[in-house]
Amino acid sequence: MDRLKQTEAPADFPPGLVGLIRDWCDRSDVGVQVGVALGGFGVLLCGSKSAPISAGAPGRRGVGLYKCASQAKPVVAVCAVRLAAEGRIGLDEPVVEVLPDWPEIAGVDEERRGWVGGVTLRRLLSHTAGFTTRGFPQRPVGGAAIRAGEILAGCLGPASHCRIEYEPGTKCVYSGAGYVLAQMALEARTGRSLRALVRETVFEPLGMVHSRLGNEAGDEAPTWYELASGRYFPAIGSSGLYSTVEDLAVLWYRMGGGADGVVDRRWTAELFRPHSQAENGFAFGLGFALASGEKGTVFKHAGWCEESWVLAEGVVGLPFGVAAAATVGGEQGKGAVMPVVSAVTRFVVSRAETWGLRA
Repeated sequence: MDRLKQTEAPADFPPGLVGLIRDWCDRSDVGVQVGVALGGFGVLLCGSKSAPISAGAPGRRGVGLYKCASQAKPVVAVCAVRLAAEGRIGLDEPVVEVLPDWPEIAGVDEERRGWVGGVTLRRLLSHTAGFTTRGFPQRPVGGAAIRAGEILAGCLGPASHCRIEYEPGTKCVYSGAGYVLAQMALEARTGRSLRALVRETVFEPLGMVHSRLGNEAGDEAPTWYELASGRYFPAIGSSGLYSTVEDLAVLWYRMGGGADGVVDRRWTAELFRPHSQAENGFAFGLGFALASGEKGTVFKHAGWCEESWVLAEGVVGLPFGVAAAATVGGEQGKGAVMPVVSAVTRFVVSRAETWGLRA
């Protein structure tokens, strides 16, 4: 591991960047934590008065463990791309060849049966497989574990039924349902659980020691600010990530800077190749939302629920990642997180040449 994980003193960071983050945290009226991973400098962590880094949290140096929800999607995409690079799966293989019964499980009607062969991992991961179910509700902790196949069949309620509504490849609609089917396909092809695959291909190689995917029945992952929300996301491939701002910043840093061998550059480029254009103006690669502009090609993803709002962002080609998390959800959490992430990215991009960050 390089100097990134060894440097912890804020004094090692450019003063302007430290000041920007500390000022934002000092002014925040909600609990917020920010992590920045920067090539040649290390990892900088900062928290607001109501979410101090020094708090007794289940993370290194008091970094909170957050319910990151949909941040699971880029993690699963990185896992899938690494498996593809190793020849263990095919991104363009029809999922029905791996899971012949998935159309019956999902209740695909006769009118849409002709679309089934166009559903591939690539399209599931880029939100172009034709599914429209955006997300899934949390469930109370305890009781029997809910399997991905049960979710695909609609066990979480009529509004959460995983329906295929468009011909694959013709339209981009952000959908958590696609990641439920992707989880099933990855597990069927490899014979391994998604938890194990993500741990072995993402968390362990990147040193994301505090991250976990999913919640075992009866085992609520603790959050740093209180324990006990009493609920969890059963659709782990879509929304089951628990992580810290430190771990997320490191993941985005590794992906932006070429991943240091975890995923080689050819496959990293596959993650960031625009596969689709969503209705909100973002393009989607595999797992990541993409936006091109004066800052370069920014790759990002957010995750939120009632308890937290989390956003991570990086720039393709830069060894840099920033993540911020608020201890509240909704518009209040969004307003605490989005401006500081955007400001940090602009600051880093404006000084990238000076700091020698660009190749």
